[in-house]
Amino acid sequence: MEGAEEFGEWNEMKKDYTNAELNQYVSETGGNLDDGFQPNLNKKVAPYLVFKNVPKEMTKLGLINICSKYGVVKGVRCYNKTNWYFVDFATVADAEAVCRNLECSDYGFQVVVGKKKDKTIAQIPVEDKPPLSTRTSYIDQLNRTYRISEKLHPRSHFQPSQLLVDSNLQTGFIFNDDAHALERQGLKNKKSQTNKNIEYYTGRAYMCMPDQIRNFVENKSKKSLGIYCETSETYSNSEFVEKTPPSRINKCTLCKLDCDAVCTRCRAYYCSVQCQKKDWDKHRRICGRPKLLQVRRTIEAGDNNQNCTMLKENIEEQEKYDVCEITKNIPQSDNVVTITTIAKTNVVFIRSKVSDDIENFFKTVNHLQKLSKTLKTVTKRPRCGEILINKFYDEFCRVMVLNHIGAEDVVVVYVDYGNVDILSFKHLYETPEDYIRIPFHAIPVILKEVPDCYMTEEIRNFMYSYLNDINVCLKYEPEDFISDKGVYMVEIIDERNQQNFNKSIKKLAIPREPVNSNEICTKDYVQHVPLPSGDNIELVVMDNSLMHIALISCTLKLYALEIQKFNRDLQKYAQNSSTTCYAPRINELCIAKYSVDGKWYRGCCLELVGDGHPTIMFIDYGNIAYVGINNIRPYPVQFTFPIYTSDCEIEGLPEKCDEKLVKKLEEFIPNGTAIKCGQVKPYESDSFHILSLPHIISKLNSLGLLQNANES
Repeated sequence: MEGAEEFGEWNEMKKDYTNAELNQYVSETGGNLDDGFQPNLNKKVAPYLVFKNVPKEMTKLGLINICSKYGVVKGVRCYNKTNWYFVDFATVADAEAVCRNLECSDYGFQVVVGKKKDKTIAQIPVEDKPPLSTRTSYIDQLNRTYRISEKLHPRSHFQPSQLLVDSNLQTGFIFNDDAHALERQGLKNKKSQTNKNIEYYTGRAYMCMPDQIRNFVENKSKKSLGIYCETSETYSNSEFVEKTPPSRINKCTLCKLDCDAVCTRCRAYYCSVQCQKKDWDKHRRICGRPKLLQVRRTIEAGDNNQNCTMLKENIEEQEKYDVCEITKNIPQSDNVVTITTIAKTNVVFIRSKVSDDIENFFKTVNHLQKLSKTLKTVTKRPRCGEILINKFYDEFCRVMVLNHIGAEDVVVVYVDYGNVDILSFKHLYETPEDYIRIPFHAIPVILKEVPDCYMTEEIRNFMYSYLNDINVCLKYEPEDFISDKGVYMVEIIDERNQQNFNKSIKKLAIPREPVNSNEICTKDYVQHVPLPSGDNIELVVMDNSLMHIALISCTLKLYALEIQKFNRDLQKYAQNSSTTCYAPRINELCIAKYSVDGKWYRGCCLELVGDGHPTIMFIDYGNIAYVGINNIRPYPVQFTFPIYTSDCEIEGLPEKCDEKLVKKLEEFIPNGTAIKCGQVKPYESDSFHILSLPHIISKLNSLGLLQNANES
């Protein structure tokens, strides 16, 4: 084409791209304004990329949409004689981010940055790429309005309390933590957003009903579900016909007398309740097993030898399976169940909705309430694995001790529901032997293909919506049993709309990179949780690198543990991200690598000066640093974790602290330590607080450091 060769050698961009005077802000008036407010300088200063061989069907708008994923586009110009496009960007950082992300794309065009005709950027791995210009590694510190942290300290690690003293404890509970630490400490609202009568207590739904309504419900329950008569030891129901006895008789499993009574769960023959109780040590190995593991056959009366042989084979068959007591009663696949407790994003507790199981559950509940007048308070420290009784609101429930905390507190799980709590053992009651032997009605399961991740409010609200006795269908295969944990991996299907419970959680839990500018998140996108205000509050120091201006970043220890939890999700996302370079806008959230440990943390872009190293504040710790755009990733909308850390000014310190004062403050208030504050009060906004540390101020005064600082 005529003139193409001369045009290819024309390199207007090269000089401007490497000229630091054009590619950074200046200190004169208007130097920090957006380019859009400087029309006379925009064409001269704006960095741009050349796009060659752009497909004919691609429009300017399409090219803008593609580039806007990685940087701010100011405009697109087209050279009429060719299919070349010139895309203008707000900063060099935007242009560089777009270039690195599109040079290996499948769109069909070539990205050129001021090189000769037909020469494009070499497609080599990011870690081996040289800087695009001699200025990309240069950090402009002169034209900054934000001061960075003077020191970069290692991140502190806080040790969480274990719910289980031993993960191998044969309780059938497959977790050593859950998602409800804040609820147990009263730091999270328990009320339902849709129904004020429902309170969510550590993953379990509880109906808060007036006495009049409660009595009405109890009476209706007795009519529809029946009651247990202790004198006759029978379960009667006024609205249902009594179950007919078996058509065949057999021998009692224990005493071998003729009988026609069978266990309602496994159909084993017993002549009386006493025989069934005496035979429990053997009977428990059979009763309630999954049907796929049971041998169930009925024989004619008189065939005694065959019956004894079959019972022996049945017991031996069950002994081959080392299944935890709590999980052996899992309903068959395709049965209807209800979710009783949400433990984590991938662990829930279920209860069978088969009529016999519902009957047994309410029978257990009714019996426990009748025991209230005869229960004895626990007098000595219980052992792990012991079954006790606790009064949950106005209902007596069975609990199992999982761990000890301190001298009096114990971690317990409500075995018929699944939720975990921390109680004083002095508030618990001893359990009669008969009620220790009753199988647990709540069964833990792992949700198949659902990740164990931080439970955001969106995930929490969705999962909690299934706690109101909703019927769901359980699906699993025999190979889904995890022998070392004693649980099944299952799928749960909503019977109302056939919604897959597992897939819905995955959609909310698995983060994805933003696909357009509408998914860009600013700092206001996530909630900031303020520190509690008042006297004698203990906080932990997340970062003290801004001590030179009398600032430290603090939070509660429980909040610090929450930060550690969702930091695990940040690492997975950043390591699997397809973006290798990202230039965030001012006030935009991002995921940035911390140079001290090489790990990824949440950040907010405070400032851009066109040098490829924006000023980033790590919002969960409070320190500020320059981070290269090759160490920044876009922020996914699924990460709605609250900001738990607040900037705190230490009352009594000067606005600027000298080197000696800072050194002594770092000695008194090191990272990761707990500090007892005389008073904590918010200052204008909940994100900023003033701390009173009288003990430390007194020490500094005795050393004469504050007097010297005030005089200077």
